[in-house]
Amino acid sequence: MDPAAPRHVELGLGLISLGRKWATRETPLGDDEAVRLLGAAVALGIGFFDTAPSYASSEQKLGRFLRGLPPERLAPLTIATKCGEDWIEQDQAPRADHSYDALCASIDRSLARLPAAHLLQIHKATARVLEAPDVLRALAYARSRGFQSFGASVKDLDAARAACANPVFSYLQFPFSVRNRDLEPIFELAADSERKLIVNRPLAMGAVFTSPDRAPDAARHAFGFILQRPFSGVLLMGTGSVAHLEKNVAAFQAAQQP
Repeated sequence: MDPAAPRHVELGLGLISLGRKWATRETPLGDDEAVRLLGAAVALGIGFFDTAPSYASSEQKLGRFLRGLPPERLAPLTIATKCGEDWIEQDQAPRADHSYDALCASIDRSLARLPAAHLLQIHKATARVLEAPDVLRALAYARSRGFQSFGASVKDLDAARAACANPVFSYLQFPFSVRNRDLEPIFELAADSERKLIVNRPLAMGAVFTSPDRAPDAARHAFGFILQRPFSGVLLMGTGSVAHLEKNVAAFQAAQQP
């Protein structure tokens, strides 16, 4: 990415807590709690929501909320989901499957659950997965079903390089924070290949708040640390609490100030 080129980074909300336990929360949000969280997020100006079939009932709860929005409030939102890993109810656990039939079935289920879906990401992506003929065929199927953009959720540099080598992938999602800098080279990879980034776990699943010297403004510092990098895309926070959401939105806004 040209350092002088305009960039845009927004705060997004990851929705694993809608469907299954996450971080310190042992139970998913109930239906009413999910509506309150999502409603608060929209009211606070969040326009990017990230879900997945492997988040148990997350897609269903998000879909019910979205169907209750008037068209003028739904239209500006970006809804991102994934394929490649599904929630197995009898096991109460996720299971990865990147075969063509499984991917297409997952895509169909997501589109039935969500009244709007714009970005489809390959979940549990490795370099081998991203180069597999079944995956590439499934992406073509997803495009025929209406998905506009595609991405890869990666956890290693080989997978990131594979995604950047294929022009079909316009987004990379990966974990990065002041506490976890292992995948920092992805920022340069994305800049060179003009990919957008979805940076997840920017608060290190709450670990940034355990540093005493940064406790009062830990979230602002954590967001600011990432925003120093030249990229466009999303900082994807996760929470099941409206109060935490409000605090983190304020911290993100503060971190954007010069």
